[in-house]
Amino acid sequence: MKKLSLLSIFVLLISAFAFSVSALGPTWVGVISDQNVAQGSGSAIYDSDLTAAPGGDADDPENGALTFSIQSENTAQVDCTITGNQLSGVPASGFTGTAICTVRVVDDEGLFADDTFNIAVSSPIKITGSSVLENTLVIATPKDYNDEIKLNLINIGATTLNFPVQAIPNIVLQDKNGNTVNDITISISNLPSTLASGPTPHILTLTFDIDRKVDVGSYEGKLTITAQEGSKELNVRIDVSPEDICPDGRRGDGEFVANNDAGTLRIKNFDFNPDDKFGPGEIIDVRDVEVENEWDDDINDVIVEAILYNVDQDEVIARAESDPEDVDEGDNVDFNDFELEVPSSSRDLDESDQYILYLHAFEDGSEDEHCTYDYIDDIKFKREADDVDIISASVTPSTVMCNADANFIVTVQNVGEDDQDIVTVRLLDSPLGLDFESDQFSLDQFDDRDDTATLTHTYRIPSTTSAGDYSVEAIVVFDKGKETDSTFIPVKVTCGKTSGTAGGSVSISLIQDTVTASQGKLFGLPFKLTNNADEVQTYIVDANPVGNWADKPQLQTVTLQPGQETTLYTYITPRADLSSGSYNVELTIKQDDVVLATKTATVQVGQGTSGGGGGTIFQPTITGASVWRNLSGSVAFWIIAVIIVFTLIIYILTILLRPK
Repeated sequence: MKKLSLLSIFVLLISAFAFSVSALGPTWVGVISDQNVAQGSGSAIYDSDLTAAPGGDADDPENGALTFSIQSENTAQVDCTITGNQLSGVPASGFTGTAICTVRVVDDEGLFADDTFNIAVSSPIKITGSSVLENTLVIATPKDYNDEIKLNLINIGATTLNFPVQAIPNIVLQDKNGNTVNDITISISNLPSTLASGPTPHILTLTFDIDRKVDVGSYEGKLTITAQEGSKELNVRIDVSPEDICPDGRRGDGEFVANNDAGTLRIKNFDFNPDDKFGPGEIIDVRDVEVENEWDDDINDVIVEAILYNVDQDEVIARAESDPEDVDEGDNVDFNDFELEVPSSSRDLDESDQYILYLHAFEDGSEDEHCTYDYIDDIKFKREADDVDIISASVTPSTVMCNADANFIVTVQNVGEDDQDIVTVRLLDSPLGLDFESDQFSLDQFDDRDDTATLTHTYRIPSTTSAGDYSVEAIVVFDKGKETDSTFIPVKVTCGKTSGTAGGSVSISLIQDTVTASQGKLFGLPFKLTNNADEVQTYIVDANPVGNWADKPQLQTVTLQPGQETTLYTYITPRADLSSGSYNVELTIKQDDVVLATKTATVQVGQGTSGGGGGTIFQPTITGASVWRNLSGSVAFWIIAVIIVFTLIIYILTILLRPK
């Protein structure tokens, strides 16, 4: 029982001590609030009576005299002192940031309480502008560009600022790997010698120059402006974009803006389907595109453009743009989803390269007023092992008559990493009765010499075909028949008479499927023309080198008797600088501007036989017989011949009848 009494007394004493401290504590804790002071300022944070806290007056007999002292501080940051009843904090020279100071109060019985408060020390120099975001100066600029922007220099301190002559050092920029960049220069002019305290800004001019050799990406550094009374350090970030994305940098109402979140036009949202990679020939779906107008007026004809860019090759891989939309003040507009088709044959696609998908929003015709962009830079290109794409598929003519030939041309390319030993091309359309499969051929891996092949097939449209629009499916089969790629070729069929000429009245055929030629040397392409009509017909022969790989030959006019067949030549000279490869010539037979028949010939320039087409190689020569066949089929030739003969007869008669 005695032990219990002693323990109770001890507990009561501890409780009394705690009560005394708690009674003292509320009268003090919380009196001092966090403070903001200017760098280099020596003014007092508090100059009031510290003992005058509610319920804690020094003259209060309950607590007796209160004594205040600095319990803890970091003098390298802020020197906290108490003189009399005045608490002051003097920031250390050159320090900016947040310091902590703790004040302790003790009563005459030795009981105490502490109050810890923060002192935020800021520079007396403040820099603002449309390109300043928080404490970072952001310049969004295309490469190969130079311009200037304006910055506001403000003295927020209590005394006049004095700037030495060398107040701004050189700004050193680094890339993401820490390498110094020497092809970006930044300078600041118009720095004052003094600046009075107050809200009135002094205008600085910042000039920047981005060299053409600078890679697309972000570069960071520091800008420090120093006065005798303090300094200001500003982060600097240069965001370099391709030349045609916001060609004058991000702009809002004609002014530079820091980023996509700070402009008058703002891309709020977008997404795209390849989460982390894309491949050759792939369709990238850009979805959920939302653009907001944060300006105080409507912006008309806003266009959103999607651009896939290869940083390492400095090349735009693919692009697509929306229809223009009006975006009212304060409104959001959802733009239609984009389909961005990645080319299959581009040599600028490499798995080791860096790619950026840009979304570019601008006022059409006024990109220097309103322009912004957002981007995703963590996407990768991946080439599959087995991948063959149809590069192009077409038919000539696109409108063909019944009982006339339609010439299909399909070009395929191996865009995969492995060779393809067994490849075939099919053409299918049940309503036209078309079911064709080519001979097997091989393709080398992508970017090798023989990674591409062009297949041609001539199909006569049945005379019983109904007029209308048809879709012929072109299919390439590869990887031992396990993989395919396909596309559709539109064909329009017309039947009956057109402009007084019966369909099928003329036919054209190639003497050889493929001919060879050399760069810069004239060669003749032979073909046969047959008049199937029951009366004399005159035709125009038009030869067109597809892709302008040679100059276009002159038109030929030929007149054929009923049922007559003739052999003609069109003479072509390939360009001297033409690369070796396979090229096409489209032969068109016309009458009164109506296309009656077409045929496509393949020409191998500067190389040997070609695979995939199955045609033999033929090198025509210019002979007297061939020239005579071309001349004898020409109306102009016979007219000239008649004139010459008539002239000779007159001359002979003149000699014979001359008086002797």
